[in-house]
Amino acid sequence: MELVTNSDTTGAVTIVKYESKPSTVGTNTFTALNRYVDIVVDNSISSQLNYSIIKMYYTDAEVSAANLQESTIRLSKWNGSEWIKFDP
Repeated sequence: MELVTNSDTTGAVTIVKYESKPSTVGTNTFTALNRYVDIVVDNSISSQLNYSIIKMYYTDAEVSAANLQESTIRLSKWNGSEWIKFDP
């Protein structure tokens, strides 16, 4: 993950990888590769954040096993009440 801020800042970024869908999020409305991460950024960083780059890696076998087409894979985020897909 890469974070780009508009000034020098300090703070903490916590990333938690889950082996399965966390119980605190709702039902997927899409087919998932079962990759779930929780990214929490301190307010001191988020208030200075211009953008971030998140990269998730997968294999052809995982895409095939999920019966997906690679061109349709998108990152989604749980906003507390529903899943929202990130635009490509």
